[in-house]
Amino acid sequence: LKSYTTQKIKAKSEVTINQPPLIPTHAIIYIASSYPAWQKFVMKELKELFLANNHSLPDNKQLAGHFQNRPEIDSRHQKYVMPFVNDWKKLFEKSNDITSFGQRLSFDECEILKSNQDYLRRALNIKHIDIRLTNDTTMLNNFEDIVPGKPLIYFHHEPSI
Repeated sequence: LKSYTTQKIKAKSEVTINQPPLIPTHAIIYIASSYPAWQKFVMKELKELFLANNHSLPDNKQLAGHFQNRPEIDSRHQKYVMPFVNDWKKLFEKSNDITSFGQRLSFDECEILKSNQDYLRRALNIKHIDIRLTNDTTMLNNFEDIVPGKPLIYFHHEPSI
């Protein structure tokens, strides 16, 4: 919400003008029901490496070599592989449980957001929140950023009468 309300607009003279946008009245929360294919592959590989390596993960250098130039990982996602691996390693170290490599959440994200929709609406001071699954939507610019447990919220202004 803060980034939406502090947008900078470039005029024709290429001078940045701080013009406050219209106050958002609506929001759409996009949630993912599953991980993208490349992330599913990485999680599956991490689990297999963990089991094959006496219940420990190889160091980052070995993991980087393992995931480099894999046909299952598109070249445009290659730069995101190691940050993703590091996030999952941290999660695993906290839980010390192999089920952290699971590809499903332990809770129903959509149900939680829907049950707290009124609270979110009041806290964000907006009139309406729409909750959508990513497979129900048109393509977004940062569609790949939406993964289970990390929804994307899009604020916009709708004029009222």
